[in-house]
Order: sequence, then C-alpha cells, then structure tokens
Amino acid sequence: FILRKQWDRAVNELDDVFFGASVREQKYDRHRAEATYLMGLAHLGMGGKENLQNAEIWFLRVAALYPATWPVHRSASLALAKTYNDLGNQKRAQEWKQRAGSNGN
Repeated sequence: FILRKQWDRAVNELDDVFFGASVREQKYDRHRAEATYLMGLAHLGMGGKENLQNAEIWFLRVAALYPATWPVHRSASLALAKTYNDLGNQKRAQEWKQRAGSNGN
C-alpha cells in the first residue's frame, strides 16, 4: 500500500496487524520497528500539518524503542529530518540528518 501511495489503507493494515486492539502480543522486534517506520511514512505521505505531526511521533517511536535496528533507525532519522523540514523546523531537521549519518553507536 505504501508503494502505491494508498496511505489510508496502509495505516489501516498496519494498525490491524501490529498496533490494533486485536494484537495479542506485542514483540519489540525488527518487524515491529519496520511497521512503526511504515506507519510514519504513511502519515508523511498523507501530508498536512496534523499528519506531519503524527509522522513525527511514529518516527520518534522508532528512534526511542528500536535503537538496535540500525537500518530502520537510520531510515526513520532521515524521515524525521524531512518531516521537520516540512514543518519548517530546519534546526531539528539538521539534527536528525546528522544522527542518520552516524554509525549507530
């Protein structure tokens, strides 16, 4: 759904599989990290201030909860830089761009 830019369907599917009330067990693994990142991408793709703010939250979750998943963490950091740019906060955008350039340590 993400590749087809079907943002609402992506959010619904990710919510059903990873984040919804019907999810019995929440594993904080690479798959959930990727789903969290994709949820941020879907909100970013929808555009508008409220969706950008939601995207920010999802990307920050990746940074906070999944630091060991470096490829996903780096992608979320770059997406956060774009999100902050879109929100008009160039200072924060630069900070996250620099974090994405580090080696994960």
